[in-house]
Amino acid sequence: MSQRLQDDFDLRSETYYPEVSLENRTAEQKRLEGDRELDVKGGGSYRKEQSFLRANLFRNTPIAKCCMCGENYPVRFLVAAHIKKRLECSLEEKKDFDNIVAPMCKFGCDELFEKGYIFVEEGTVKSRQKLPTTNRVKTYIQSITSKRCLAWNARSASYFRWQVAQISV
Repeated sequence: MSQRLQDDFDLRSETYYPEVSLENRTAEQKRLEGDRELDVKGGGSYRKEQSFLRANLFRNTPIAKCCMCGENYPVRFLVAAHIKKRLECSLEEKKDFDNIVAPMCKFGCDELFEKGYIFVEEGTVKSRQKLPTTNRVKTYIQSITSKRCLAWNARSASYFRWQVAQISV
């Protein structure tokens, strides 16, 4: 993927791994074995508000609840998850610090929400049925479906509706 495309669409991820096909695996291995350095220096933009969002959301408490499953976790296992994808937010929405993000656990809720497996409708956690999954994922989703989302309120509702509209497509 080109650097310009990554920059234009804010396609940055700490867990991005370029795809390597089985056919190209041997060639890629040989290329890497010949490299003198395996780290790549990255540059680009960062989100100015990210540290503030975490501080505002967690308020220096060491333990907080995931808004989806309702379980308590050490804050290091929670993310300040954008309810509406940040890339799709207006500047005004990005600055709606109290409502645009919600605490979600890294143990499943954040990823399931991000990928559209779960969503919030009128304050209740619901699941999207026809996605490829495993028994373990189904069991986890069933354990949180019908729970009350702790981050849903009149001010955050429009962001949750945006997410529902995106996964309905």
